[in-house]
Amino acid sequence: MLSMFMKNSMVLALFMLSIFLNPVIGKEFTTISVDAKEQKELLLSEIAQEIKVVNVESDDIRNNGVLQVFNWDKNVMLVLSKNDVNLYLYNAKKKESNYLCQSYIESIDYQSCHQFHAVNFKGNKVLVSMGSNRFAEYTKRGKLKNITEVSQLYDNGKTRTYFHYPISHNRFVAVNRKITDEKIFHIGGGELFDYLNEHTLVTTNKQGELVRHILPTTTDDFSFPTHSTTSIVNNKVYLHYNQTDTIYCVNANNGEISIGYAFDFGENSFPDMYRLSEFDRSKMIGPNNAYTYSGAPNNVYVGKENILFQFSQRGYVNTGVYNIESGQIKNGILTNDLFEGRDIKLVGSDDHYFIFVAEVPPKKKYSESLYNMLREQGFDIKVEGMQKDDRQEFAVSDKAAGYMSESDFATLSNAQDKDVILLFVKVK
Repeated sequence: MLSMFMKNSMVLALFMLSIFLNPVIGKEFTTISVDAKEQKELLLSEIAQEIKVVNVESDDIRNNGVLQVFNWDKNVMLVLSKNDVNLYLYNAKKKESNYLCQSYIESIDYQSCHQFHAVNFKGNKVLVSMGSNRFAEYTKRGKLKNITEVSQLYDNGKTRTYFHYPISHNRFVAVNRKITDEKIFHIGGGELFDYLNEHTLVTTNKQGELVRHILPTTTDDFSFPTHSTTSIVNNKVYLHYNQTDTIYCVNANNGEISIGYAFDFGENSFPDMYRLSEFDRSKMIGPNNAYTYSGAPNNVYVGKENILFQFSQRGYVNTGVYNIESGQIKNGILTNDLFEGRDIKLVGSDDHYFIFVAEVPPKKKYSESLYNMLREQGFDIKVEGMQKDDRQEFAVSDKAAGYMSESDFATLSNAQDKDVILLFVKVK
C-alpha cells in the first residue's frame, strides 16, 4: 500500500513538474533545436539566394553607423544609428536622409529621442514607439503628424508600462513591470544591484483595455531584457527579447499573444537567466563563461520562409538559419566570401529579405606599451602616430555577380571606402 502511495505520489509530482517546466499557453509551438557542439564556418554564398545592394550616401549615417534598419519600401527606410542612437529616414532614390528626432524634440521640448523602440508602417505613414510613453506618427517625407502620450493612462504606483510595439494609435504591445521591494544581487557578489521587477507582456484590446498575458516561465516573474527585435509577417508580430529562448507571436487583429518558436541549444545551453539583471546576464555570456555555454540568442528576425538569428557559442558570435517549412538549420560563424575588406552584420528584415550592413571597419589603435613589449621580444616595430591602418582593401569577388543584378553589382563594386553598404539578402 505504501509503495503504491509513493508511486502515485511520484507520478503526480512529475506531472506537476511538467506543468511548471513546460511552456503552456494554449497553443503548440515549434522548437528550433540548434546543434552547437562544433565550431564551423557559415559562408554568405551558402545561404544567399539573391542580394540587393543599397549604398547609403548620407554623412549622418556614415558618421554614426547602423544599429538597425526598417525597410518601408524599395526606396525608403528607417535607419537607427549606432553611435548616437537616433532615427533617420533615408530615401535611397533621392539619396537624402531626414533626422526624425529633431521635430520630435522640438515638439515636446525634450532633449533627445534616444529611447526609440520599434516602428509600424501604416500605408504612407509610420508609427514610432518613442521611449516608454509616447507614439510619434510621421509621413513618408519625414514630417511629424502627431504625438500620442499614453503612459498616464496605464501607469500607477504599483506598475509601470513600457510601450514596445504600436499596433495602432491606441493599441500596443508592452512590457508591464510590477514594482516590488524585493532585491536582486550580482552573481558571485553581494552588492545590491536593483529592485526586482516582475515583468509580463501585455496588449490592449479593441476597447483600449490592458490585457495581461500569463506567459510560460519557470517563475511567476519573468524578467524581460529591454532590447528586442520585431518582425512583421502578414498580420503577425514576432517579438524576441535578447538572451531569452522564446519568440512570441502577437496577432495584430486581436492582440492575442502565443509562443511562435522556442530555441533549444542542447546540453551545453546557458542556465536559466530569468531572475537576473541585464548586468548579470552580460556576465553570464562574458569571457569567463562563454567558453562553457552555447545559446543566449539575439538579433532574431522572422521571415516568411526562414528565421535568422545569432547566438553565443564558446566565445564566438554564431549565425543560424532556420527553414520554417523543412525545419533544417544551418549555423556557424558567418563569413563574407563575396567581397573583401568588410565584415557584415545582421540589422533587420522585411517581408522578403534579411538586411545586413557592411560598414567600414575602424583602424586598429596600438599603445606604446604594446609596441615596447613587442620590441622586447625582438620584433622591429616602426609605426608613425601609434596607429596602423591594417584594414584589408575593399575588393568585390566575381562570384558576387551571380547573386545580384548588373546594376547592384556595379553599385557594390564602385562603393567608396567611406560608404555604408546595405545588403538585402533573400535566403535559400
